[in-house]
Amino acid sequence: MKKKLMRTNYSDKVLLGVLGGISRYFGIKPIILRVLFVIGLIPTSFLLIIPYTILSYIMPRERLEEDRK
Repeated sequence: MKKKLMRTNYSDKVLLGVLGGISRYFGIKPIILRVLFVIGLIPTSFLLIIPYTILSYIMPRERLEEDRK
């Protein structure tokens, strides 16, 4: 059985691809996750930027088609 990995998503990337990768992993629309993230920034005094930045370094990058050859 092939293991499903969470990766940053280059094809659906706005900033660093973290939310696009998470949405692909869980099978939800990226816009929903992005709106929830922006709404969550306000009550947390923008502290959600810290885990977002950490995830951008930890999550493996999605391979481009040219890299797969």
